[in-house]
Amino acid sequence: MSQKRKRAGSSVVDVKDTKQRIRALEASLNDKSQLNSLVDLLEVAQSSQPKVVHSAIHALHRVFTHYLVQGDLRPLSKNEDKTTNVAKVVLWLRDQYRDFHARLRALLDQDEPGLQLPALSILMHLLKTESEVHLDRLVAAANNKNDTMPTAGFFANQYFGLMISTMLQSQHFIGPLQKEFVEKYANVYDDVRHYFYKDAAEVIEKALQQQEAQREDDEDDDDKKSNKKKQKRAAMANNNSKRPLATPKLRQLLINTYAVAEAVVSMPTDRSELDDFWTVHPLGKRTGTKGDNEADNDDDDEDTMDALLGGSLSDQEDDDDDANEGDAQAMTGSDKKKLPPLLHLAVHKRSFTQCWLALLRLPMDEEYYRRCLLIMHKRILPHMTDPRLMMDFLTDAYNIGGAISLLALNGVFTLINDHNL
Repeated sequence: MSQKRKRAGSSVVDVKDTKQRIRALEASLNDKSQLNSLVDLLEVAQSSQPKVVHSAIHALHRVFTHYLVQGDLRPLSKNEDKTTNVAKVVLWLRDQYRDFHARLRALLDQDEPGLQLPALSILMHLLKTESEVHLDRLVAAANNKNDTMPTAGFFANQYFGLMISTMLQSQHFIGPLQKEFVEKYANVYDDVRHYFYKDAAEVIEKALQQQEAQREDDEDDDDKKSNKKKQKRAAMANNNSKRPLATPKLRQLLINTYAVAEAVVSMPTDRSELDDFWTVHPLGKRTGTKGDNEADNDDDDEDTMDALLGGSLSDQEDDDDDANEGDAQAMTGSDKKKLPPLLHLAVHKRSFTQCWLALLRLPMDEEYYRRCLLIMHKRILPHMTDPRLMMDFLTDAYNIGGAISLLALNGVFTLINDHNL
C-alpha cells in the first residue's frame, strides 16, 4: 500500500511539474527569439498523461490564436520572396500549426471523451478565428487600395475537411464526440452543416473509389493467372456494379455518417432561415455566437475535465488561400446585388443531396435500409435537389424483399404523388 501511495504521489508531482513547465514555455513564446519553445510544447502534447495533454493543447491553442491574430500564420502570396527571414519564420510556424492540427485530430480518434471534446472545441475555435482573420486581411487590403470595402464569408475547409474525415472513419466517434458535434455545431450553424455534408460526401466517394481501384488491381492480378479477363469483368459488371463490397472501413463510414445525418434536423426550407453561422457571416459580418470566449478558460475548468475523464487523468494544407477561393464568397462592386452562395437555399440542398446519395451508395444491411427508408419521405426527399435521384436506391431496397420492400414502395408512392415521378 505504501508503495502504491508513493507512486501515486510521485505521479501527481510529475503532472504538477509538467504543468508548470507548460506555463513557462507558453510565457517564453512572448519573445520571438524563443520560438523553439513551440517545438517543446508540441512534444509535451504527445504525452501519455491526459491531464498533461489537456494543459498542453490549451496552451498551444492560446499561442496559435495569438499568432493567427497577429498575422504570423498568414499564407504567403505566390509573388512573395520566400527566402527572407520573415518568410522563413512564417513558413516554419505554419508547419508547426499543421502539426498541432494533426495532434488534435489524433485526439479525436481516441476513446477518451475528456480529450476528444476539448480537441473538437479547439479545432472549431481555430476555424472561427481563421475565418475572422481572413476577413480582417480583406478589409485591410481594401483600405490600403482605397477600394470598395469587401463583404466576404470564408470557411477554412482545408482543416475542417480533415477533421470530418478523421471523425467519420474513427471507431471512437459514436458517443460523446458525435453528440457534441451535432448538438453544438452541425445542428445549429448553417455553414458547419453545409460543409459537413459537402466533406462527408467527398470522404465517402474517395473511400469508394479506393475500394474500386483495389478491386480492379486484384482482378488484374487474377486475370494474368487465369487468362479469363473478359469473362470475369462481364460477370462483375452484372453482379456487383451497383453496390460495393462491404469492408470494415466502409461499414464505419456508414455508421458514423448516418449517425450525424440522421441527427441533423435543422435543414432549412426557406432562404430566410439561413441566419446562423459559426464562422464569418457570408455577407462579411462577424458572428457573435455564444461561447466565443469559452476556449480562453477551458484550461481552468479542471473539475469538468476530471468528470469527463472519469476522475483521472485531431491532407495537406496549401500555403496559399487559392484552394479556398471558391468558398471565400467575396463580393464587391458590381456583385453587390448577388448573394453569396451560402445564403442560397439551393446550395444547401445540393450539399445535402450529395451527402445522402454518397451515403446510400455504401454497403448496407437490412437494418440500415430500414432506418433510411423510415425517414425517407419526411426527412430526406423534401430537401433533395431532385427527389427522383432516390429511385435507384428505392429500387435496390425493393429487391431485398419482405418488410424492406414495403417501405421502399412507400418511398416510390411519395415520389409519384408529391414529386411527379
